[in-house]
Amino acid sequence: MLFIDFSNSLSVLETTNSRTEITVKLAEIFNKLEYAELAQTIYLLQGRIAPEYIPLELNFSNKSFLTALDNLAVEKQIEFNPKLEYSKLGDSGRVAELLSIKLANQDSNFKLADIFTSITSLANQNGKGAVGKKQEIVKILISSFSPVEARYFGKIVTGHLRLGFSQKTLLDAISWAKLGTKALRPRLDRALGVRSDIGLLASEVLFKDNSPESIKLEIGIPLAAQLVEREKSALAIIKRMSTCVVQAKYDGLRAQLHFSKTGFETGSSLGEKVRIFSRNMEPLTDMFPDLTSSLEKIGLDSLIIDGEIIGYDESTDSFLPFQETSQRRRKYNVDDSVTNIPINYYVFDLLYLNGQDLTTTTLEKRLDLLAEISKNFPSQIKLTLSPIYTDGKELEAYFRKLLDEGLEGIIAKDPNSYYQPGKRGYDWIKLKANTFSDLKDTVDGVIMGYYFGRGQRAKFGIGGFLVGVYNKETDTYQTIAKVGSGVKELEWEVFKDQLTTYQVNKLPLNYLINKDLWPDVLVEPKIVIEIDADEITLSKNHTAVVKDSQLDKSGLGYSLRFPRLKTWGRDKLPEDTTTPLELQTLYNLGKSKLE
Repeated sequence: MLFIDFSNSLSVLETTNSRTEITVKLAEIFNKLEYAELAQTIYLLQGRIAPEYIPLELNFSNKSFLTALDNLAVEKQIEFNPKLEYSKLGDSGRVAELLSIKLANQDSNFKLADIFTSITSLANQNGKGAVGKKQEIVKILISSFSPVEARYFGKIVTGHLRLGFSQKTLLDAISWAKLGTKALRPRLDRALGVRSDIGLLASEVLFKDNSPESIKLEIGIPLAAQLVEREKSALAIIKRMSTCVVQAKYDGLRAQLHFSKTGFETGSSLGEKVRIFSRNMEPLTDMFPDLTSSLEKIGLDSLIIDGEIIGYDESTDSFLPFQETSQRRRKYNVDDSVTNIPINYYVFDLLYLNGQDLTTTTLEKRLDLLAEISKNFPSQIKLTLSPIYTDGKELEAYFRKLLDEGLEGIIAKDPNSYYQPGKRGYDWIKLKANTFSDLKDTVDGVIMGYYFGRGQRAKFGIGGFLVGVYNKETDTYQTIAKVGSGVKELEWEVFKDQLTTYQVNKLPLNYLINKDLWPDVLVEPKIVIEIDADEITLSKNHTAVVKDSQLDKSGLGYSLRFPRLKTWGRDKLPEDTTTPLELQTLYNLGKSKLE
């Protein structure tokens, strides 16, 4: 495919407001591509040049891009001020388009694959003089691009290609390109959970004519984390699963550890034997050299384990709060953080051992194998206790005991269940301290936009956030709260800078926002926060509902009363927020406490 054809397709997608129409148009694009182009195209549609687990970022700012345009205008002796135009348009792609018009450029004959190579080369420029080299690449290409090519090239390289659809829509489109329906979607979901590379998945299914089930787990590539549902009490858990394995719920960083004695086959640097990934597949390996070095000494051929990294204070024999543990997620001064914030890794599941995928093995068997190999673990890796309970009162007592020890609660698991990457279900059930009794609970939400603020906060340009949750049944983000409390004065500007990175100029197709709550600035669903609140109530302004429920037909939605920010930037995907079904459970529990 030529880059001009791809750019014209992006122009159509950007102005299409129906998700079904977008799905069909994406499928049409996929069916026009050659094998080598398909994965590249899917990465570009996501504003990336590699799968999410590979930390290859463009890191090319608007400022550098505009400087490159300015230098090009000077060289071509054209009167054009990119920074002035950007101040009017707020879109680097549009500014590049205007410059291309002034250059009177015609459609180029660049192939999409060649432009992808150039963009990748731009991302790989590092060290002294890297910015200048990137700007030179931009100048050469913009000088040859037609206006529409310049527009979308600019959006891509500055990280502002925001088409308003999610990865779920891409999976629907792959199914549509294969079958002409969305029927393949559930199987694609499973395949993507096993191997977190949607470009590879599309290529296997559409070009090699393989089934989604042919996608296998590979050491060194993260699996999507299995997710949990919520129950209101220990008795309710026992009612749902008569026998359960019970593990402590730690307030730390969910992390997946991969070890290969011979090193990884996928993009491995020489001698690399350990990889650590966060819940949302962010590489953490370089941030935990202490954990990496200890795991390298393990006497096994290969291993994938699932667990929680949590800060630990030996002097008081206590866990550190999440905010302190999360400070270990830093790229600089790592050695200092290792010394100042020691951590332990509490492993609670075994997914892969010595070349064998264990995700389709029962939890009971996986835990038996985990116990057998735990003798090989260094002291920094701890085996999470996994007692079995069949009695609700005994489970309640154990739950209370863990709370007294400073833990968040418990995760109860079906001993006969398999590990289901990326899936939320009642095979794993969470019980945390609850807002509506003598306990306490929180809600995870994603920021959908922010408000400029009034009074004292007007000077920051931000005074509150619009927060929502993800509804998997409808593939939509639904609002639950406006949050303005719990933020320190020094944090407002930091938060605004982060949110500005994800600013969008039109409402994403999968956002459901009441007009009375419309934020001053819309942002992509990227930043997940943890919210404390007094209770869950019903509101005519908020849109979070369970599909086809009685509430869904009432015009009301679940909302948080007196919400307060507890934690900014949880290590979760936007799709892993608290669900409307969980909100329904908590709301009903709150009602029962009042009756």
